[in-house]
Amino acid sequence: MELKKTYKGLILGLIGFCIVSMGVTLLPLSSLVLVRIINNFCTFGVVLLAYVIYRTEYVYWYTGTTYEEALKAGRDRRKSFALKHFRCFGLFGVLFLVFSVVSYFLHMSIWIDTAILFSGITVAALWTIRFKL
Repeated sequence: MELKKTYKGLILGLIGFCIVSMGVTLLPLSSLVLVRIINNFCTFGVVLLAYVIYRTEYVYWYTGTTYEEALKAGRDRRKSFALKHFRCFGLFGVLFLVFSVVSYFLHMSIWIDTAILFSGITVAALWTIRFKL
């Protein structure tokens, strides 16, 4: 597969993500459940993006990687680079899902969930900086 420079999938994905995020708020559920659903939807949105980047090899969608670098790196290096990102964000996604289910049943504050979400995504993103194409 020849790597093509396109951002169409990213833009369409972000638009779809926003539409579904807003649609979730219309569900007849308590606000605490809705916030937990939206938090997990956001987390798995990042995981899904990392998976799409892995499948398409569009690693230049990541900040700090240019299309030219991605093209020059070759297919195997692009796949390896994208897989490392997917594993990192995927691990956080699974851990956060488990935590949010436990926190729901323990009646923990939604602010704790949200703080862990923001902190965890930030740590995962910072962790991926060390991955080099």
